[in-house]
Amino acid sequence: MKKGLTLIEMVGVVIVLGIIALIAVAAIDRNMRQNREELYAFQIKSIEEGAKNYATKHANLMPNREGDTFPIDLGALKAGGFVKPDIENPLTRNPFPDCLQVIIRRRNGQLEYTVSENTIDC
Repeated sequence: MKKGLTLIEMVGVVIVLGIIALIAVAAIDRNMRQNREELYAFQIKSIEEGAKNYATKHANLMPNREGDTFPIDLGALKAGGFVKPDIENPLTRNPFPDCLQVIIRRRNGQLEYTVSENTIDC
């Protein structure tokens, strides 16, 4: 009795392993992309929190009338120590640019903080 695998059996094993590898790589890639998007949202929230801290320290500069805005750029937040100087955009793996703006707006009697999407890649 012969022991070993025929060529057909080997090809079958290689095909099955290839399919398993393809499924695993796709799942890992999807998971990594989702993690980067979640980290991006966290970084944006971190920038907004820095702007809130800035607004607390510089309350006299903040808008008083409904609808008024106060833009501040990320460079100023970094310089003031309100945001880490090396904050990185996980989607591009590059630092967020210093010209990225946070818009502070008075709405319904409270300040609202929004990172301007128009300046993500300024």
